[in-house]
Amino acid sequence: MKILTPFFGILVFQTLVSLNCIAQDALKPIKPSNWQLTFASSIGGSTERDNNGSVYNWGDSYSFDLGLSRRLKNSFWIQSGVSYNTFRFDSDPFVHSGTSTYYSQGPNGLVPHTYNFVDDFERISRQSTGYLSVPVTLDYMSEKKWSIYARAGLKVSIPLFTIDQNLKHPDGEWITNYPVRTIGEDATVSLFGKLSGGLKLKMQKASFLLGVTYDGGIATNGGKLPHSIRGEFGIYVDLKKKSENSLGKIIDNKPRRNYLYAELLGSLIIYSLNYEFAVIHKPKNSLNFRVGTTILDSDKGFDEGSGLAPMRFLAGLSWNYGKTHKFEAGVNFMRDLEYYGRGYTFSPTIAYRFEPKGAFFGRLSVNPIISMDDSDIFLLPGLSLGVHL
Repeated sequence: MKILTPFFGILVFQTLVSLNCIAQDALKPIKPSNWQLTFASSIGGSTERDNNGSVYNWGDSYSFDLGLSRRLKNSFWIQSGVSYNTFRFDSDPFVHSGTSTYYSQGPNGLVPHTYNFVDDFERISRQSTGYLSVPVTLDYMSEKKWSIYARAGLKVSIPLFTIDQNLKHPDGEWITNYPVRTIGEDATVSLFGKLSGGLKLKMQKASFLLGVTYDGGIATNGGKLPHSIRGEFGIYVDLKKKSENSLGKIIDNKPRRNYLYAELLGSLIIYSLNYEFAVIHKPKNSLNFRVGTTILDSDKGFDEGSGLAPMRFLAGLSWNYGKTHKFEAGVNFMRDLEYYGRGYTFSPTIAYRFEPKGAFFGRLSVNPIISMDDSDIFLLPGLSLGVHL
């Protein structure tokens, strides 16, 4: 027995050391996600140039980007997706003048009369072009809480539409020149370079970006090349939900904070594609940030048969209460492409959300739509179906 005592002491000591190592290994942090869902929006100024670099004029620009990012190694990522950009350019004020001819009845038939005219008001001409793009970029983004981020790459763009307008002063009434030129009539392809950089804040499964982005036209098979510098805000969300530690135990990294869904009717009137992110998430409460876009089947700013309806964009916040069956209350702000007036509306929203344990979820809403241009109010229901990631 005296001989076995040291043996059992050594065995107990080795067992305790082994259990301690296993426990420490089991508590190691889960590896970071290799996939991210990315959203970014930007607004700023722009110039328009030809292939020789000559500047036509100055204007403004805004964009919405949605994509997927894949980690290559450590802090380097490759990203691609879809991007929508609008470039708008205004001319210098000018006075419209010209020569006109009218006819009067004379003894031997119609007699032409020619006269010169000059308007007693100034005009501004405006051209707005919307581009749909596919970017491919190489990103630098670390896992630290605070860090810088950088992005460089290329994107191929085609114009969705081009709108020519005249603004009459001092009344400020927009006059659209028809027809609107759509993608089928203006099928140019342009190549842009893209550079971005700024600060990144990492919070749990989401990263928030604030910086500056530059889009520079490189080449086109026709037309002009816009260049822009814009302030940028982005949200990058980790898509990895489950991981396995060294004990073989599956760990579910909840809560799921991301929603992708299509909505019929609702705040964006006909149909829309939407993304939500739960900025604040508790077991029974969450504060969600929403962005969405649509192309409306409306004749606002277009003649019949023009082939394109105006685009509308949405940003909103909502508070949700419940677990599987949730009550939602929020407000959404919408912006039309600017054909007439300001094109702003907002919509308070009340909704019922069904969020089971699986990936799919549904939503029923009531949406008063209030125009900030003329104070018109109308009510629309909404039906949403999508996935919860």
